[in-house]
Amino acid sequence: MKVKLVTLILIAVCSIGFYSCDNSDDVRKTEVTLTFNDPADLQSVTMTNWKVTLQERNTGSEYKVTGDGKTLLATTVPEGDYKITGECDVTYTLDGNTQKGNLRVTGNSNVATGAAITFTLTPYLYIDYEGEGSGFLIQEVFYTGTATPEGKQYSGDKYIKIYNNTDEILYADGLFFATTMLNSSIAYTYTPDVISTHVPVDGIMIIPGNGKQYPVEPGTYFLLTESAVNHKQDRTVDGETVTGNANSFDLTTANMEWRNEELVNQPADNPNVPNATALVGNFLLHNSGLTSLIMGKLPVTQSEFLANKDYEYEYTWKTVINGTQYERGPFLDYKVPNECIIDAVYTSVEGKAIRPVFSSSIDMGWTYCGTYFGDKERYGKSVIRKVLTTTPDGRNMLKDTNNSAVDFTPNTTPSMTK
Repeated sequence: MKVKLVTLILIAVCSIGFYSCDNSDDVRKTEVTLTFNDPADLQSVTMTNWKVTLQERNTGSEYKVTGDGKTLLATTVPEGDYKITGECDVTYTLDGNTQKGNLRVTGNSNVATGAAITFTLTPYLYIDYEGEGSGFLIQEVFYTGTATPEGKQYSGDKYIKIYNNTDEILYADGLFFATTMLNSSIAYTYTPDVISTHVPVDGIMIIPGNGKQYPVEPGTYFLLTESAVNHKQDRTVDGETVTGNANSFDLTTANMEWRNEELVNQPADNPNVPNATALVGNFLLHNSGLTSLIMGKLPVTQSEFLANKDYEYEYTWKTVINGTQYERGPFLDYKVPNECIIDAVYTSVEGKAIRPVFSSSIDMGWTYCGTYFGDKERYGKSVIRKVLTTTPDGRNMLKDTNNSAVDFTPNTTPSMTK
């Protein structure tokens, strides 16, 4: 009896197993259509070469979809809960210019049920940066400084924010920052004129590090400042009390300071914040923005840069004032190759941008604080890069068209204002 009972149980189990296998084709399936909205702020959008994956979140099974356009009819898939990821090529118009790029899309939970269903997704513009350090953008330059409640100019609280505009960790180690030697308000003729290949620079500072000392997470920033102190509070500098400025900021959260030790009235040094390396001259942000800012990676070591005459810029200049020609020089400064520049911000003053300070391939338009030369309302104002789009995980992608006139919000409230 026991043998017969075991046999019957085995037959029953096998029967159930065969039934399940034989009826696997009876799993309910859904025909999925994918539609894609245009990303915000982009016009005349054309999507091609879509490569999309639908992954069932419970079983891990994947189904591939390819095609062109804003509507794709997917292969019929089993009912389930799907994560959808994909990318495509895109042509679009932004600020009147036609551009090419890539779109990405992510949809974490899309439940496919019934005979047919449509999932509507909004892709975001993905900028595929190439080269060491690329993907960093200058997010904000606070170059004007502040004024005290009594209307006196205050120094020491200028700052720069750089932003990781990618979806991977980047390292700020080795990034250089330089101010342009050329002034946008001075119409001198320089000989030789090198801006088609190089940027003549004044001061250069470099973020030190071992290559992975200063990580910057995706969608976050690295803050550099003249003086990483709480400028709102009174403090002691060289044994003397410096009155705080209620119109300034608390910059103790800065990642790094830059120092100009040769200057008189040097701002306070926060011993808890590392200092950038001063490579050339004094790094000074012009408080009217008449000189501009570039960021990049030097093509050689710091010592090689200083020793190599290829990076020296010997020049003369001439101009005509009231019918009289003046010529001066030779002078000696440094220049950096255009190809080693990762990002730049072209700044000037309304009516004063009468000469380029670098090639238009680096930046073709200028931004500003203040509306005329000497405008005291510029104090406490900043230029901040605009957000182009936000990814599904909440990370901002900043606008990057190499045109500061459209990439930045000018004359605006600094982000460090609290």
